[in-house]
Amino acid sequence: MKQLKVLDLTRMQLTSLPSSLRCLTNLRTLCLDSCKLGDFAIIAELKQLEILSLMNSDIEQLPRKISQLTQLRLLDLWSSSKLKVIPPDVISSFARLEDLSMGNSFTQWEMEGKSNACLSELNNLTLLTSLDIQIPDVKLLPEGRVFDNLVRFKIFVGDVWRWGKRCKTNKVLKLNKLDTSLLHAMDGMSKLLKRSEALHLRELCGGTDAVSKLDGEGFPKLKHLKVESSPDVEYIVKSMDLTPSSRAFPVMDTLSINQLINLQEVISHGEFPTGSFGCLRKVEVEDCDGLTFLFSLFVGRSLSKLEEIRVSRCKNIVDMVSRGWEEIKEDGIINVPLLFPELRRLTLQELPKLSNILYLFEEEKPVLSNQLEIIRDGQLQLSLGSNLRFLKLEKCMSLVKLFPSRLLQTLEELIVENCDNLEQLFDLEGLNVDDGHVGLLPKLESLNLNGLPKLRHICNWGSSTKDHFPSASLGNIIFPKLNEMSLKSLPALISFSPGYHYLQRLQHADLDTPLPVLFAETVAFPHLEYLYIHGVDNVKKIWDNQLPHYFFSKLKDVEVASCGGLLNIFPSCVLKKRSQSLHKLIVKDCISLKEIIAKDINGVLLETTPTFVFPKLTFLSLARLPELRSLYIGAHTSQWPLLEILQVLECDKLNVFAFETPTLEQRHHEGNLHMPLFFIHHVTFPYLKKLLLGHNNDTEIWQEQFSTNSFPRLTVLDVRGYGNILVVIPSFMLQALHNLEELYVGDYSSVKEVFQLERLDEEYPTKPLRRLRVLQLWRLPGLTHLWKENNKIGPNLQCLESLQVWHCDSLINLVPSSVASFQNLATLDVRSCGSLRSLISPSIANTLVKLKTLIARGSYMMEEIVANEGDQEAANEITFRKLQHMQLVDLPNLTSFSSGDGYIFSFPSLENLEVKGCPKMEIFSPSLLTTPKLKSVKLEDNEWHWQDDLNITIQSLLRKTHGNE
Repeated sequence: MKQLKVLDLTRMQLTSLPSSLRCLTNLRTLCLDSCKLGDFAIIAELKQLEILSLMNSDIEQLPRKISQLTQLRLLDLWSSSKLKVIPPDVISSFARLEDLSMGNSFTQWEMEGKSNACLSELNNLTLLTSLDIQIPDVKLLPEGRVFDNLVRFKIFVGDVWRWGKRCKTNKVLKLNKLDTSLLHAMDGMSKLLKRSEALHLRELCGGTDAVSKLDGEGFPKLKHLKVESSPDVEYIVKSMDLTPSSRAFPVMDTLSINQLINLQEVISHGEFPTGSFGCLRKVEVEDCDGLTFLFSLFVGRSLSKLEEIRVSRCKNIVDMVSRGWEEIKEDGIINVPLLFPELRRLTLQELPKLSNILYLFEEEKPVLSNQLEIIRDGQLQLSLGSNLRFLKLEKCMSLVKLFPSRLLQTLEELIVENCDNLEQLFDLEGLNVDDGHVGLLPKLESLNLNGLPKLRHICNWGSSTKDHFPSASLGNIIFPKLNEMSLKSLPALISFSPGYHYLQRLQHADLDTPLPVLFAETVAFPHLEYLYIHGVDNVKKIWDNQLPHYFFSKLKDVEVASCGGLLNIFPSCVLKKRSQSLHKLIVKDCISLKEIIAKDINGVLLETTPTFVFPKLTFLSLARLPELRSLYIGAHTSQWPLLEILQVLECDKLNVFAFETPTLEQRHHEGNLHMPLFFIHHVTFPYLKKLLLGHNNDTEIWQEQFSTNSFPRLTVLDVRGYGNILVVIPSFMLQALHNLEELYVGDYSSVKEVFQLERLDEEYPTKPLRRLRVLQLWRLPGLTHLWKENNKIGPNLQCLESLQVWHCDSLINLVPSSVASFQNLATLDVRSCGSLRSLISPSIANTLVKLKTLIARGSYMMEEIVANEGDQEAANEITFRKLQHMQLVDLPNLTSFSSGDGYIFSFPSLENLEVKGCPKMEIFSPSLLTTPKLKSVKLEDNEWHWQDDLNITIQSLLRKTHGNE
């Protein structure tokens, strides 16, 4: 052991280090990270120690003797936040120290070191190359050569900083409340500023150009600059503050500005030497209300490597680039070089006065800046880079339109949200479609539009439309790569792009005639897979009846919601060609929707009985559609070979979902609309696993001539909110649900029984529901029993694991006597069932070998949990072997767990028992009772009590609570 060189005692709790530690005379590394340490002065005897790590430890003071570790090369006190005392001259004794880490640790530095360490001690550490340290005040910084040899440092000045392990660079300096007017007297600080690669300034003082004054040489090594909460600052850098020939921020990668409320320009007017800002890649500006534009044209042309711009909450910004021309004139010719040629991401948020993004102006005439334009005899040449991939605009209230679409050829993702005055998105004026299809935004993959109350058309042909518009036979606009489109809260939207018929009406000044079709024949999305349409109230139809076959041919997910004027989802001809790839369809909250599939195509009826096939659809949800009557109003057949989840909720007029005979159309003509929701004869949903039906038409759900193979794989059935139905699952349905595992039934005002068993023993000799694991019943006020007792065959509930029954006031018998066993039941939860006098019979209680949780609450007639079935010839032992939690709450007539004295109750696992609101309960059980693990009971006062045993606890404390003593 004496030769041991490395010892790691991480996360040990030691009141003191063992005395044998002094025997490790050759120890070089000692790690005491995250330790709870008492006295550890003994480490001073480890004279050869080179590495000492006390990271995350709870030490409050370094022992003075530690100064004897003169061979120490690394001392790590990172995040030892309780450390308050380092005796004077301890740090200076570590003459060989190379790495000192004190981030998120000691901050009690003194000026002269009378009772605590002072920073001037660092001058003795001539070999120091790595330093992490926090200093409360800039005035404590030492002079001398202490920082000259540092290869890596994190130096935080002030008490507002948070420490993190990760950092983009090796030389990080953070300063709070630095006064630049005093910088000439702080030589140490000046050296740090010149060497820093990442600089974070907060509450900077010293004038309008305080940042420039920090380094007259232009910060030649600075890569990352963040300036925040400095109201005095008006400029980040001014050319006049630089020494001659000095480039401004020549290697800076990111610039972040936040809460500089008086900032006038990010970078001031004036000429900067070539190479200034030449590496700037990312700019972030937030909460700078003094800005009216982001960059001047002169500065903009020097940002050749800028990849990302993010501007947020600057309430006075009008333009991204200034409108002045004088600064870029050369021999009387205005020459705008390539602006932002590498810009890939542009995010503009909460800029209420922003009216233009990259428009430039010459004598009130707008000129686009990323194309060649000839104005005034060829005197103006304008250009802009073409690498923009991501554009997000949010809450830019003055923005009326974006660029012409030809300026966004590289865009991959576009998000526009809550721009209240935006009237058009893509200007198509100038595009020639007369010679064939034109690819628009050829790389756009995702389009998200949300909260644009004035947007009428997403694509617009511009002012020349009245004089010329494309012929219906000549071409279409194609978004060749668009994969996802989300259109939400667009109440004025008429169409994505005006169709030919609309343009004809526009030519005749019929401006008020709305076009009901969202996607007309003029626009195509051959690769669109995900389509979400919410809150588009003006649209009557989504698709035109005569779309070419490749339009929308790859749709996978379609979600339509809150479209108040919408009458249908698919024209039948469109659906037949576009349902092949559909995986998911959600339609909800469309108050005028009458059918999912439209029947009529320009007045021509389809074949007598069309067949609609959804070969890949796995999820279908129809919810809150008050006018929906059917999938298709008319005789039809439908096939759903892969459908796994079906939800139909609050569709008050929906009568028939699956239909295979002409009877429905005949009944419509006869005025007889009352039919079962499912009207099918053979296997229609072969892979359906989950079916949720709720608050629909009060007619029956199932057709009586029901095939037992209609739902061969259904495992979850949730039905609720049918007012006039007496039986939830009739006998002819029980065998069709032979794989059912979970059943949820609720909100039936008139239902009398859940399962109908009549004729079951005659027609289906096998007991049903043999795989049912979960049964939940709630708010069934007319329910008297789960099924009638006068049947030879009852359900097989041996697999049932959870039974919950809530708010069934008429229920008089929870478990019919025909149930032989609940051998797998783990949870029994019964609440507010006012007619129950007992919960279970002794025979059922004996089968509850896996019951873990028993809850009985709010049943005002309940007198006992286990019914007393009369005198027992011999003691009957009932053991709840795994029961751990029991609640008996708000049972005003409960007298005991069981009133029979012929039972022996054993609860070997019971640990948690709550008895409240049971004023008549004076004893838990009059018979023999064992509860070996129960040590307390929660009673009326919400406190836990215990006295000798369970019966004595109930007797003594409940009597006292109810004033019986």
